[in-house]
Order: sequence, then structure tokens, then C-alpha cells
Amino acid sequence: MIAKNTQSGKVKANPKVHKKDRPIRTIVSGINHPTEKTAEIAERELDEFVTKLPSYIQDTTHFLRKIEEIKHEFPPNGILFTMDVKSLYPNVPRKEGLNACRRALQERTRQRIPTEAVMQMLETTLDNNIFQFNESNYIQTEGTAIGSRLGRNFACTYLGVWEEELMSMSATKPWKYLRYVGDIWGIWDGNIEQLQEFHKRANSIHPNIQVTMDHSSKSVSFLDVMITIENDTNTIQTDVYVKETDKHVYVHSTSEHPASTKRSIPYGLGIRAKRICSTDEKYQKQRQHIINNLEKRGYNPVKVNDTLRKVDSLERLQLLKYNNDRKSQASDRI
Repeated sequence: MIAKNTQSGKVKANPKVHKKDRPIRTIVSGINHPTEKTAEIAERELDEFVTKLPSYIQDTTHFLRKIEEIKHEFPPNGILFTMDVKSLYPNVPRKEGLNACRRALQERTRQRIPTEAVMQMLETTLDNNIFQFNESNYIQTEGTAIGSRLGRNFACTYLGVWEEELMSMSATKPWKYLRYVGDIWGIWDGNIEQLQEFHKRANSIHPNIQVTMDHSSKSVSFLDVMITIENDTNTIQTDVYVKETDKHVYVHSTSEHPASTKRSIPYGLGIRAKRICSTDEKYQKQRQHIINNLEKRGYNPVKVNDTLRKVDSLERLQLLKYNNDRKSQASDRI
């Protein structure tokens, strides 16, 4: 269970260029860390609890499937809202997080590894998150590291319990509430004041867990989807969402990448657009954007258009289904 050629974690940082003042996301690389394998095992044992949470969203495709289930049932005066947990992984309160994990492990339908053994793995991983920066050694004393094998499920297990408390203390609850790790999307069937009170309660549960909120009666973005309410029909429509900082710097046509890789780019972009766009009109607009953006990267627009014709004939609802084999399924999730 100990990795070969072990080493301390290494600090890296990514600037969030799409946010105000470009804050830094600190990442600790856990490759070959002494606790890498124990972290992976413990994370896996929490998977059942996390994936069965009512709010659980696996990826964009899963989110779109949830939208399809409710697209014609939108409340007449509903409000779209999104919430974002600030710096989730490093801020998960460790004591409360471990208590949530114990509960999750006890609820497993198949306890291949005893709960106490997994708890020991969790504590060992969290207590020994050592990393280097500027030739000095540090240890993380709260939360879990962004970059650790024990990241998503530790954080999501705690948030599952956090959500239960939030809903239990709220007289008025969201009409729909979904979450992808620390990103929350929902529909509120009430007034703005009630929604603001719900947000206030969310920030009162634990000082470490603070969430920002955006809301609109027209449209919000979530993951890479723009969700819009069509007033005429009172239904939900979806389109591709692109951040202003996205420069569409795809692999250039003259690069030394294999030709098959470059041919797959327009097809993959087309599949993504077809899957996300809820109407053909929206898809056609995104289709033209794909041609224009790839032409700027040296691609022949005629060949790109020919590739996209293969996408045109595909049924969107079929693209919202997962393939059975894992390899195909993983490649389909965008």
C-alpha cells in the first residue's frame, strides 16, 4: 500500500483567470506520496454514499439528463440559482468530515474493508499531507489537498451531511437542488427574500463552508451549460456556455499530433454541442462557431463541415445515454 520512490507532495498553482483579481488555486501533487494508495482506497469506499446522494451530479451529461426530466415542469414564478462553495477541499472541517465519512462507511451495502480500517486510512492520509514549497516542508492541518487521491469523495461526503442539515433547518426548500462537487444549481419556487434567507442559512452551518450565490428569473450558467427559461412556453432550454476568457486554442492543424487526433477535434466539439443544445437552432449556431474557431487554427472549413455532417444526423437523446463499456463511457463524458 506504499508507493515506490515516495516523495513529498509538490505545490503547484493555477490562476483563476475568469474570476475577479485572478485568485490562485493551490494544488498539491500527490503523485508517489506515501499515502497515495491508502487515499485511493479510502476514496473508493466512500463512492457508494456520494453517488447515492439526492443532489449528486456526475458530469455535464448527467446534469442534462436531469434537466430533461423537468424541462416542461418549471414553476410559473421559479427562480434559477447557482451556489459555489469557496475553496471547498482545503476548508472541509476535518472532525466533521471524518464523522460524515464514518456514517457513510457504515451505510455501505458491501463492506469489503472494515469501517475502522478505512477510517484509519482516512486519518493517516489527512494527518500526513506533507508537501514542499521553496525547499521547506509543510503539513496541511485542515481539509484535504486539491490534487490528493482523497479529495472529491471526502469533500462530497461532508457536503452530503451538510446539505441534510441545511434542508432540515429551512422552512422553504428549493424546488430542485443539484450539486457537482462544490457547484450547486437549483430552482427556487418562491420569492427572492426566501431564497436569500436560504443562502444565509447555508453560510451559518459551519464557518469554514461559505457559499456565493447568483440567481436569475431568465438564465444562469452551470458547468459548461447555459440554462435559460423560455417565457412563452415556461420551459427550460440549454445551450453551450463559454467563459469570456476561453480563447479556443485548439491543437493547431500544423502540429505534429497524429492526423486522427486532429480529425477527432471537430467531431468531439460537434458531439458536445449537439448534446448540450436543447434545440436545433441553438445547435446550428454552435456548429458555425466550431467551424469559425477551427478555421482560425488552420483547419479547412470544408473538411470541418463534412465532419460535422456526421453529427447532424445523430439523435440528441441518444447522446444523453451512457455507453455500457467503461472506456466508451469515459470518452463520452464531456
